[in-house]
Amino acid sequence: MDKFEHMLALKLTKWMNRFYPREECEQVVIAYGIEVFIDNIFKLIVYMFIAIYLGIVKESILMLLLFAILRKLAGGMHFDKNIVCFLVTGIFIVGGAYLSKIISINYIISSIVLLISGLILLKYAPSGTKKNPVVPEKMKPLKIKTVITFVVYVITAIILKDKILYNMVMIVSVVVSIAVLPVVNRKYKE
Repeated sequence: MDKFEHMLALKLTKWMNRFYPREECEQVVIAYGIEVFIDNIFKLIVYMFIAIYLGIVKESILMLLLFAILRKLAGGMHFDKNIVCFLVTGIFIVGGAYLSKIISINYIISSIVLLISGLILLKYAPSGTKKNPVVPEKMKPLKIKTVITFVVYVITAIILKDKILYNMVMIVSVVVSIAVLPVVNRKYKE
């Protein structure tokens, strides 16, 4: 995390501790949570400014929501450096929203891509990392929720007959399914 975010989180934690005294170990956890929150808010603001500039705010928000929900359930690899996460996620969210508006992939090809993504999610999700392993008793419920979420996304896009939504679901599914693949996630599990 950035030094500014870290210092701000420590100051906020110290200030909060004056009103609600906590043990030092609890303060560390609270400070880390505040730091992550500040970092994510900063990223979101940057992504939304870019989306405003490109005229794709609605699409970027939808892309972010679709991605966040499926990714939270499926898990998968994380980048070691925050700046890499920031750049790749931004390119994916804003770039994916933009691509969803302009690409036109025939339904047979996109259906095959969705089928492959769905099978990968069925086989490999949820996928944890060394820092964030999936507890064995949560594996089956998370797998079921991941697959149900994926199926709901696909069915919703088909029923609504919305090509942009369909493209978003396809892009999100491909990215999340790649993130859970053992060959991609291997270094993060060691």
